[in-house]
Amino acid sequence: MNFARPSSTRRHGFDMTPMIDVVFQLIIFFMYTAQFAQATRTPIDLPDQPGDEQRAHTVAEIVVDIRADGTYLAEREVIAFDALIRKVQVEIDRSSTPGDLSILVRAHQDCPMTFVNRLATRLVEMGVRRIILGTADQIGPG
Repeated sequence: MNFARPSSTRRHGFDMTPMIDVVFQLIIFFMYTAQFAQATRTPIDLPDQPGDEQRAHTVAEIVVDIRADGTYLAEREVIAFDALIRKVQVEIDRSSTPGDLSILVRAHQDCPMTFVNRLATRLVEMGVRRIILGTADQIGPG
């Protein structure tokens, strides 16, 4: 019996080079996509756009301005939210077709959107379907 090992042993191994290449490519991919995630969180200032001219056949029956601090104005007079809703309800009751009532909502450009959403949600609940939204850099004195 020969218990001696053969002098030429074959070495079987696993080549790690392709796996290291894949790991480096994954690292580069995740670093690259992390930069895009940071870019989407960066606040940007949008350019001022003139907007559309108001069409002659679209006449807002009620104009509501919202100041930067969330104060509501109707006909350039400061008005509480509940009083504004009552005023809209009076116009709905006065109108023969409530769906045709149009309301122009002009919000200050620095106004938090919660005030606009609150008003728009309430108007839709009341049956108003024609809400015209706009922004302004200045809202008149009240």
